[in-house]
Amino acid sequence: MNVCRTAADGFPGSENLRESRMGPSRVASCASKKTAGKLLRVTGLAMVMRVSLTVTIGAEPSELARIRELYRRGDYLTAAKLIDSAGALDAEWLLLAGQVNYRAGNLSAACRYFERATIANPTDSSCFHWLGRAYGRRAESADVLLAPRYAVLARQKFEEAVRLDPKNIEAWNDLFAYYLDAPRILGGGLDKAIGVAERVLLLDVAEYHYDRARIAEKQKDLALAEHHYRMAAKRAPTDAGRQIGACQ
Repeated sequence: MNVCRTAADGFPGSENLRESRMGPSRVASCASKKTAGKLLRVTGLAMVMRVSLTVTIGAEPSELARIRELYRRGDYLTAAKLIDSAGALDAEWLLLAGQVNYRAGNLSAACRYFERATIANPTDSSCFHWLGRAYGRRAESADVLLAPRYAVLARQKFEEAVRLDPKNIEAWNDLFAYYLDAPRILGGGLDKAIGVAERVLLLDVAEYHYDRARIAEKQKDLALAEHHYRMAAKRAPTDAGRQIGACQ
C-alpha cells in the first residue's frame, strides 16, 4: 500500500497509518516531497498568471490602436465612430475618447468621456483641463440659459487643473483667457487675469509678455500692448504666432 499516496488523497486515518509503517525520517521525507510538489504547482501557476497578466496589460487592443492612429492623422470623425465599440476604457483611453469627440465637434460626448476620465484619475491635471475646454466650447454654442452654467464649469475645471499641476502652462493660458474675457458675475475679471500673468512669468517669459499685451489692449493702452508684443516676439523668435502679434 502506498502510504504517501493515501495520505495525499486524504483517506481517513491515513496519517496514523503512515506513522505506524514509517520511521520519523521517512515520514518527514514524504511530507517534504508532498510539500515541494504543492509548491511547484503553486509556483508554476503563479508564473503563468504573471505572464498572462503582463501580456494582457502590455497588449494594446487593435481597436484602440487604430483610434490612436486616426487621432494622430486628424481623422476625428472616423475615430469617434469607433470609440463606442472599443469596450471598457481606462483613464488614459477615456481621455483620448474625449479628445477624439472634442476634435470631431461632439461636445456632449466629449464632456461625458472627460468627466469619466476625471473620476478614474482625479489627480490628473490634463483630464480637468480638457474637460474645461469642452465646457468652454459648449458655452460658446449654448443658448442664453445654459451658456453661463457651462462657462462657470469651464472656469472651475481650469482652476482645478492648475491647482493639480501648477506647471500646466496650457491650463494657465486657458484660465487667463477666461478671466480676461468673462464678466465678473461668471468669475472673470481683469485683476484675476493680471494675477495669472504673474504666475505665467515663472513658467514662460514669452507667454507672460503676450498675456500682458492682451491686458494692455483691454485697458486701451496700445503703446504698452505693442511693447509687450515685441518682447514676446523677442523671447520666442521661432514662434510664428508671437511674430504676427508683434506686427499687428
